[in-house]
Amino acid sequence: MNKFAKLFAGMAVISLAASCSSDEPMGTTGGNDNAEGSTLYLAVNIQDATSSMGLASAPSKGRAEEEDGDRTGADGGYGNLNNADTEHKVNSARFFFFDEGGVFVTEANVWSDGAPTDGNVNNVEFKSTAMVVLKGLKEKSLPKYMFTIVNCPADFQAAATLEETARQTADINNGQDYFVMSTSSFNPNDTQLADKTYNSKYPYANYVTENSFYTEPKEIADIANPVIVYVERLATKTTFEMVNKTQPVTVTVAGNPNGEDEEKNDNVAKTTLYVTIDGFAVTNVETESYIAKNIDGFKGLESTFGANALGKWSWNKADDFRSTWGMSTTYGQAAPALKHIAFPEAAKHDVAAPYYSYETTNTLANVDTETHRVKDANVPCVIFSATVTSDAEGKNPVNLVEYNGVYFLERTFVEYGLNRLKGDSKGLNFYTYVGTSTDPSTDNDIKNYEGIPANFVTIQKKGTSAGVVELCADKQKIGSTTLYAKNGEKFEPTTIEALNTRLAEFTAEGSAQAIAARTGKTYYTVPVKHLRANTALTEDKPYQVNAEGQYGMVRNHWYQISVDKIMKLGHGVYDPDNDNEIIEPEDPEDDTYGLGAKINILSWKIVKQNVNL
Repeated sequence: MNKFAKLFAGMAVISLAASCSSDEPMGTTGGNDNAEGSTLYLAVNIQDATSSMGLASAPSKGRAEEEDGDRTGADGGYGNLNNADTEHKVNSARFFFFDEGGVFVTEANVWSDGAPTDGNVNNVEFKSTAMVVLKGLKEKSLPKYMFTIVNCPADFQAAATLEETARQTADINNGQDYFVMSTSSFNPNDTQLADKTYNSKYPYANYVTENSFYTEPKEIADIANPVIVYVERLATKTTFEMVNKTQPVTVTVAGNPNGEDEEKNDNVAKTTLYVTIDGFAVTNVETESYIAKNIDGFKGLESTFGANALGKWSWNKADDFRSTWGMSTTYGQAAPALKHIAFPEAAKHDVAAPYYSYETTNTLANVDTETHRVKDANVPCVIFSATVTSDAEGKNPVNLVEYNGVYFLERTFVEYGLNRLKGDSKGLNFYTYVGTSTDPSTDNDIKNYEGIPANFVTIQKKGTSAGVVELCADKQKIGSTTLYAKNGEKFEPTTIEALNTRLAEFTAEGSAQAIAARTGKTYYTVPVKHLRANTALTEDKPYQVNAEGQYGMVRNHWYQISVDKIMKLGHGVYDPDNDNEIIEPEDPEDDTYGLGAKINILSWKIVKQNVNL
């Protein structure tokens, strides 16, 4: 480990400083010759806003508070999980300067060839021989605020004001090659205000005084008080762990699910099937992010939230230079336009690899149902893709249809549906001609008709919800066969369209849904809990919600999901290879979500959630 390796602790530490001669700060008068065309120098250290462990100038309080629910009890720091080196990579650091009124003044970009040092992967450091150089400044436009973006999007340009710049949105390239980071947002405390390093006007930028600037560059060893910039990743990170990814589940199955004689399908019995978790992803997420974490609605975080929706919980962590809650781009919307992923994305994502997504939060009013259940469609949810098989080795997937809490083999379900339609008041008035016979008593020819065979009927997707199906005519099996309907004593030709209309009535509006799991493909969804746990509710209602911040995903947090037990089969998927098979989580009928799960949250922070599937 080199001599810098123990200088700072935290997620990402970037040292940007001078390497030339030294001089005195400018002072309150503006320094020498601060006229048009003058050049000023600024020494800057950038580090993570997770916690300030190891820094004498800032106390260590990085771990989440524990009085309000389940926590990990310790900061994990910034872990290099699965050697995900892109999480450490720094391509550039851009500095945007604004005057006292928040009007844009100039930009500096000083990062060059940064790279992590050798040594402890939990203390990732970068170094550079570059410095922040501001050219062509006038005394009246001397910058007062510095807003920093690490790995800034190439097409990003500062707006006319600091507020507009911070509220610009961007595609942040989640986890592909690097992570975009920006100055952390928080409400400064009295010491930070007195030291004039921050103020409350712009809680997402450094406040820089005249004393921060030098008229000549300095040696790094001579810089006693560089401007320290605390940054947070705009992304969220989710990982999954499960000791036994294949588990038995006992369900009620009509017919024979174990591949013996499918003709013997009139029995209903408890049957053991096996579920294997194949992959995971996160759905119901934003499609872009604010460049700076938005806490504008939370000015005076402690007093406002303490007196109203958030009880005694304090989101502001001034000693850690951050707030652990924020407003994503659709915050406050009753029906946010969130991204819903397709099933193949979850199915193909390696369970051992991190999944990166965007900050996604909302108000209590928009995530709370009338029964105080979390409204799944408005909060980010982890999706677990799974395969149901008849054997513990996972070699024999089964085609299942769930209807009214009972699982059917696909062919058994078709037969069941036909029998139900035959038995209602309308009957199933569809027949095929099977030949002519002679009545021996009259010697007359008689045309014979029989009800359509079961193999003339199959299932098809119904609507847009993944897995929801309905009965329909199998046009391939019907072929050129003429269908007939009985009208009085006569049999008259009818159409496949008429047959489909009648078959659709089995799962019409108001009836039970039929949900198919083709080749055994199913999924589970778990809404993601954030830091504000709820200890007031009983364990049998783990997905109740009564406070803001219980559900959502906040930038620079690592949500680590662990599954202990699979308790039931997941939601079926009719066309698992179809990229249009979009997953839109729906509130389940019970509180288990099928998973025994737990989430704990740290900042790039481990968030653990154990669920029973």
